[in-house]
Amino acid sequence: MESKPKSVQDKKLLEKHLVLYRLSAIGDVAMLVPIVVGLYEQYPEISITVITSPFCKALFKDIRNVSILPLDKNKYKGILGLVSFFKIFLDTIPNKDQTTFVDMHAVLRSHFMRVLCRRYGISSVVFNKGTRQKRQALRNPSKSRSSYLPSTHQRYANILSKLGYPIDLEALHLSCPKVLDLHVIHYLDKLKFGKDKVYCIGIAPFSKHKGKDYPIASLEVLLEALSVHINFRILLFGGGEQQNSIFQQMTENWVQVYNVCGQFSFKQELDLISQLDTMISVDSANAHIAAMYNVPVLSLWGVTHPCMGFAPFRQSDLNHFIPDLNQYPQIPTAIFGDSYPLGYDKAITTIPVDKIISRLHELLSVKSDN
Repeated sequence: MESKPKSVQDKKLLEKHLVLYRLSAIGDVAMLVPIVVGLYEQYPEISITVITSPFCKALFKDIRNVSILPLDKNKYKGILGLVSFFKIFLDTIPNKDQTTFVDMHAVLRSHFMRVLCRRYGISSVVFNKGTRQKRQALRNPSKSRSSYLPSTHQRYANILSKLGYPIDLEALHLSCPKVLDLHVIHYLDKLKFGKDKVYCIGIAPFSKHKGKDYPIASLEVLLEALSVHINFRILLFGGGEQQNSIFQQMTENWVQVYNVCGQFSFKQELDLISQLDTMISVDSANAHIAAMYNVPVLSLWGVTHPCMGFAPFRQSDLNHFIPDLNQYPQIPTAIFGDSYPLGYDKAITTIPVDKIISRLHELLSVKSDN
């Protein structure tokens, strides 16, 4: 008769151990969060480690029984740096035979990690990020808009399915943090003080690339329309001195508008986003962060398009707002929005504000009924 494990250490040696590697960008790491939730929920017998950047570590703070191994690229530079990190990684593995390194990044750095894994007898796999498919889609924008590529979430799930762990993306449960930061609690209490029902609406108008940004003039029109409703509290999310300055001016123009920029740590900002009633965001990390907390996201698209696979997780197609394609037929112009024809940075301004407001009311009406 086979003997049972006699200790926690013995049990660890027999557990299947998946190591998921994804360093950046923040939005791509945030898209991994629902997949990790699904793994934890649907395969509780698996041990899970996530290798990510120290900053992105906070994205996984509300998932139980998941170990995070931060990899600081500034500390572990070049090949020698990665070898040093790999030695630390080896010390975290109870049993190499039960461990699989899952490359969710597919870049040179992660490729070298897979080479080291093979050298030390650790199995490894890499996800297909579909670069070739996406480049082909850009050659025929009109066709690609009618034939969506697999989402990044689905691509993450696909590689796990090949390992024998299919994830039901519709069945997993996304939830808010069990315990909120006290600073966030006090901030929300202040926003809602004296009101029976207040809706907190986040707006993230900026991204890494200008072609995806929501212009200031358009943002002001949206804020004017939202400010008509006295029970709305509008929170502006962003980063950096320039955005902070822009947001501060807007708080002076509308009493219901609040500048979140620079007011919270990243962990606190995650807690705050989890408590929003809706997030209105361009194609950026904030959209994916809100979605990972099951917050409804109204996504505003500029020169990119949800057909490329970067739509926020489990959001209705009704929540995606696309520019006038008669005026801007070459959308999507780039995978990440970093290149576009002359004048296409104005494409996002053709999204009618009244349609955004109408959909927002529909979502808040459903929320109120529940």
